[in-house]
Amino acid sequence: MVPGITPDECLQLTDYDPAWAGEADEAIRLVSAALWSTAVEHIGSTAVPGMAARPVIDLMADISSAEVDRARALLRSTGFADNGPSEAAGGHHLSSRTGFPVDVYLISATSPQWRHNVVLREYLRAHPEAVERYEEVKTDPDVQRHPQRYAAAKARLLGELIAEARSESEDGGW
Repeated sequence: MVPGITPDECLQLTDYDPAWAGEADEAIRLVSAALWSTAVEHIGSTAVPGMAARPVIDLMADISSAEVDRARALLRSTGFADNGPSEAAGGHHLSSRTGFPVDVYLISATSPQWRHNVVLREYLRAHPEAVERYEEVKTDPDVQRHPQRYAAAKARLLGELIAEARSESEDGGW
């Protein structure tokens, strides 16, 4: 569980909201203004039109490991809560719950996790059948009631989807 985020929030899904794209653009502007990072990407389910999602905008900002502490301090000064390292996301996690909810992951753009996140987002945007598979896992009542089961089922499926996306990517699976 992520500090500052309730288990209910983690499993609360809503239908796709077209406003998420504009909220993500605004969040990208805010994070880019607070940081020196020129690469900030909207990732996660809210970045996939038509996909049910937890109503939280997920962003990743290109920050080298040497600059993470400085970036954390800058985001904290703008009201973000520092949730510490996130193994699942592969970077450092900060969140804001003022206005529309935003999670920011500080990740180097040269890391495999950055590439996974971008390729997965693009794969889901291009493959409605993959979105359906993902939504089936997210909405399965057996996993919804058990956060550990939910996390495990989601991790399994994401591994499969990333493998599919890699095999289809332009550079032959990197």
